[in-house]
Formats: sequence, structure tokens, C-alpha cells
Amino acid sequence: MEREQSVEQWARTAEFPRPPLWGQVEAAVLARPVPEDLDEGLSGPGVGAKVGGAVVAPLVFVLLALLLASPLIGLVLAYLASMQDGPASAAGWLGGASIAYVAALTVPLSVLGIWWESRRRSPRDLVITAATAVLALAAFLVAGQVPGTEGMTWLGVLTLVTAVVAAGVFVALLLASRPGRRPRRDRTRKLTPEQLWYKGARAQVLEILVKRGIVDEDEIDMVRMVEMPLGSWHELDQPSFR
Repeated sequence: MEREQSVEQWARTAEFPRPPLWGQVEAAVLARPVPEDLDEGLSGPGVGAKVGGAVVAPLVFVLLALLLASPLIGLVLAYLASMQDGPASAAGWLGGASIAYVAALTVPLSVLGIWWESRRRSPRDLVITAATAVLALAAFLVAGQVPGTEGMTWLGVLTLVTAVVAAGVFVALLLASRPGRRPRRDRTRKLTPEQLWYKGARAQVLEILVKRGIVDEDEIDMVRMVEMPLGSWHELDQPSFR
């Protein structure tokens, strides 16, 4: 009888423990048949989209690697500037280092944005923010050794701000976040129409449970839960996710 109900009816009337057992919730959703009139427009991307993705993905990876390496690149350029004979010969290196630290400043800010969604601290994020802070502080000290510069330079401001922001984000991750892993993400572009339907049904159930007060929206990461692969909600019942 329960399987004959729509997903929405079931979510509105069924009894759930508090907090819900997410593996059981998802299993109940996945046990329901896909509607016969499923929109064929939900089909996956065509050949062109797949080829475009194959080209864009490596480019995105390279850009991300350069962004993460920008604090080190800036430090190297600042050091090369400090080795020049005068301000004229150091100007080009200083300009490159300044551009690198404009990019470097976005690294801790990006980590902060990702952390804000789940409040889960990641060892990787701690390493990134700590390394950024140390490298930026080193670049700040090196920038003061550039010949012909007096007082605080533009590079000095950027490196100091980056060091302070990265250190602040590191402290926030360390003290104001919960231990445990973040939920895994899914790649929507690779899903079949049936899988897309199940993900939509799962998201609908989650929204209804929040409206019913079964679960507090502030205690879960709704965006990440919707993005998790099908069949993975049982991981949320593990201690590392609580």
C-alpha cells in the first residue's frame, strides 16, 4: 500500500524517527517505480556537449592548479624582484607578483565559501589555508627587500591582506567547524532520465521533511544532500557525518 502512494503523499504522511535514518528514506524513494510518462527531455547531453566537456575539464583543472599555486608563484616573483639592481628592473617582477597575489587572495575566500555550506572542516582545506598564509607572509617579508621601494608597496598590501585572510579562515575552520566528511557530489550531466527523476523525488522528500519539522534545516546541508549520488544517503547515518 505504501508503494502505491506518490512520493509526495508518502513523505507527508509517513512516520519518521528524529533524526531520520537517511538510508531508509532514500531506499523508500528508490523503491518506487519511475512514472511511465517520464519526460524524454530529461535525456543526457549529446555528443557535442560530451566533447565540449572533455575539452573544458582539463582546462579547468589547469586553471585550478595555477590558482592554488598562485601564493608560491607570487613568492618566487617577489624574490626575483628583490634580486634586481634597481626599481626599474624590479618593476616587471613586482607587477607579476601583485597579479599572483590578487589570485591568491581568492583561495582562502573560496575555501571559506565552500566551508560555509556545511561547516565541515577538511584536512585539505586546512593545509591550503595554512600554506597560503605562510607563503603570503614570506612574500610580504621579501617584498620589503625590493630595492628602491620605500614604505608599504602595493605588493606588500596584497601579501599582508592575503596572509591575514588565510590565517583567519584557517582559525575559523579549526575552531568553528564540525569534524567529519562532506557529502559526496554527483555529476548531473552523466545521469539518465530515470536517475534525474529519482534525484528530484529525493529532493522533494527532503523539502517536505524540513517543512514538517522532522529535521531542522540548520542541522543539515540540503544543497549537498541533493547533489549526493543516488544510493549514498546511508552514509549520512554514519558517525563521521553527524
